[in-house]
Amino acid sequence: MSAASAPGALLAQGQAADWRSEWAMAEGFSLRRDATGFRFPTAIAFVPRPGRAPGDPLYFVTELQGTIRVVTNDRSVHLFATVPGGPPSRDTLPAQEAEVGLAGICLEPARGYVFATYTHRDSAGVLRNAVVRYETTPGRFGLAPRAEMVLRTPLIRDVSAASHQIGPCQASGNALFVSVGDGEQPAKTRELGSTLGKILRMGFDGRPLPDNPFAARGADGPAAYVWARGLRNPFGLRLLGGRLIVADNGVGIDRFLEVERGRDYLWDGSDRSIGAAAAQVISPSPGVVQLDYCTASGLPPSWRNRFYLALSGRPADTGPDLLRGGKAVMVLDYSLRERRMRSAPSYLARYRGQAHQSVVGLACGPDGVYFVPIFPDAGGESAVLVARYTPDAEHPYSLFTEMRPADFMHEKGCFGCHELGGKGGGIGPSLDHDSLVPRLRARLASPEYAARVRSLDSLDAEPFASYRGERERVLAATGDARLHEWIRYHIREPKFDNPNSQMPNLGVADGEAVALAEFLLTPPKQPAAEPRRMRAEKPAPRGFVGRVVERIPFPRWLQLVVAFAAGIIAGALLVRRRRSGGAAPG
Repeated sequence: MSAASAPGALLAQGQAADWRSEWAMAEGFSLRRDATGFRFPTAIAFVPRPGRAPGDPLYFVTELQGTIRVVTNDRSVHLFATVPGGPPSRDTLPAQEAEVGLAGICLEPARGYVFATYTHRDSAGVLRNAVVRYETTPGRFGLAPRAEMVLRTPLIRDVSAASHQIGPCQASGNALFVSVGDGEQPAKTRELGSTLGKILRMGFDGRPLPDNPFAARGADGPAAYVWARGLRNPFGLRLLGGRLIVADNGVGIDRFLEVERGRDYLWDGSDRSIGAAAAQVISPSPGVVQLDYCTASGLPPSWRNRFYLALSGRPADTGPDLLRGGKAVMVLDYSLRERRMRSAPSYLARYRGQAHQSVVGLACGPDGVYFVPIFPDAGGESAVLVARYTPDAEHPYSLFTEMRPADFMHEKGCFGCHELGGKGGGIGPSLDHDSLVPRLRARLASPEYAARVRSLDSLDAEPFASYRGERERVLAATGDARLHEWIRYHIREPKFDNPNSQMPNLGVADGEAVALAEFLLTPPKQPAAEPRRMRAEKPAPRGFVGRVVERIPFPRWLQLVVAFAAGIIAGALLVRRRRSGGAAPG
């Protein structure tokens, strides 16, 4: 399948699309194509100190089916090498069997080494993991390798698997770290006699290093290479000053963690084990892939010193299914000094198109965050994209304005307590229009409400003191305007007029609260009247709100809550296809 014939290559009626419309960006950021002409790109690695000439290498890009390309300062794209063994699959994406091949790349500038990790088929047709080393010009690298060497390691003893293969690598000092997926064999991830589900550490010649934690047990066998074990698909790997950060792809949940020498990370085939040793659990699983740590890169202070993580998602997901959180670039504020998360994850970019797509490769560049969608865009181009902070020329599609109110409420967890359109929790009051509006009108018009609000004006404690003006505006408004003002302020600070409110403060911005108030106060659209003879033949269609909420994908923990409370939809919600771990390794 050619890149031009891949899903999403052409729009209906042959009209070319603005590729930017496929992405929503964080406020103040813009998006540009940096280089084009790739075929199923999977990972990206920047030259640490590139030369200044237009033809000097700037970064390398791997392609799933076995080729490595190098992009120069003038953004020309050159074929650098093809890994030994050829494409491991006769199929091509989006076939699941094709989710295997060239996965990771890392550079060692002092010697000019380019390492690539990949999966190939041996003479019997069995999938095996491998690492190849290319030698180029030290420091600046080159457009073609001088020499090639497949590292001889115990990797060849273990059977690999599509989507569960070898992952990325990192080189530092005299050590090469390589992450390896579980090969769909969870039981082997904690065994020292297997390379599966491990972080391996070796020299640049492929031999184990004598200071590895289990070197004395393994001679040249798998145990001698093991740095850490008990991982599923550690498709994100970043080495920072001797500290190793990993993004591990689970089944129902993923995890972000700092990996320590010799530790067992407990993967046993269950989500419980994935969550047992995580600095951050990411739920539901978006398919974590390549990650990097960005310091400056043209970013404002609030976006610096953060980890940026590619989320592959499920390639075919569109519409409400995109709420799984995949097809995006996530930002994680993990403190290396404190060894903990300082804030909840956020997003830099999210896919909003309608075609097959996954974000798999990511790296911090000199002027922004570079990421690699694996499929072509709607115009048939496969490009490396760069997100830059340009507040005076920001992207036309923003993360918030592109998110529907019901989607936003789902992401904030509102439906864990409240019901809307027949779905959600029963702890809090219903948010359906026919229930919400009469209830609020009666409450806000009552003398008791006015008296309680006035009593709060005498309090100097927060948040009551800061919301005197908002309470006054609620009392001064009339009709639906009063309802709108109340919902707006209640969403921003649930205790603004009620010290006993059990709703959490979710940090919702005022503009977001205004949009949610308008959404909740807008009556659902009614279907057009049908001829009398047809009314008995078809059930009455649900309104707009019902149709939106009907497709909200609740996370697994919420499915269990709803099953306990309602006892009606548990079987349907819990029987979900277990996903394999990302659209492609990277």
